[in-house]
Amino acid sequence: SFVVDTEEDILTFGAGADVGLVPGTGLFVIRPVVRSKGPLGQRFMFSGDNIGTIRVLEVGPGTSRAGRVEGGPFQPGDWVAPVR
Repeated sequence: SFVVDTEEDILTFGAGADVGLVPGTGLFVIRPVVRSKGPLGQRFMFSGDNIGTIRVLEVGPGTSRAGRVEGGPFQPGDWVAPVR
């Protein structure tokens, strides 16, 4: 999922109950890296560094809000991934 909005230590991202998220879930935030461009100007993005962790506060059908646990700052376009 991708971060779609940030406000201080709270961020909104595009995954929710539709993928089984529940409040209290811990997640990594990863800054993607553009490593190459295609012949038609496409951008190919790859996983970058883990820049922090968040904990889900509110879950909607297709979006959720989470609070910063550590790391950051976070920005729209960062990736959200399960803690393993």
